[in-house]
Amino acid sequence: MSFAKSLCVLLVISSVPLPCPASPQQAVPTAFPLAPAASPAPLDLSTSSLLGESLGRGDMLAEELARRQARSQAIDTEVRQRILGAQEMLRRDPSSASAVVSDLKLLLERIDNFTDTDPTLRTQMRSHVSSALQIAA
Repeated sequence: MSFAKSLCVLLVISSVPLPCPASPQQAVPTAFPLAPAASPAPLDLSTSSLLGESLGRGDMLAEELARRQARSQAIDTEVRQRILGAQEMLRRDPSSASAVVSDLKLLLERIDNFTDTDPTLRTQMRSHVSSALQIAA
């Protein structure tokens, strides 16, 4: 009996359902077939694991960035509205220039105190207010 046929007999005896090769030149199947790979269990981030904490910090970082973005937009909108208000006040009552100037100077100080906003945005807002101050003066 050839090696391939004896292997087929061995596999049949051990009740492993593998096909027997037609000729000895064909690849001989392994005696112990590999079990299909089990899918990995989903990660449970509800427990206090290091990975869960790290991912949670990523969420916190994203939330903080979103808060800063919203705050920057709100500040930018407020600055633009105050500049428009100052321009409108000067058009209606040119004698109110000193009040407008002091209001815009306070706005400049306030912009300088916005340390948690993007420095580029602060510089842009400062430039807009400075231009409005020059016009008002």
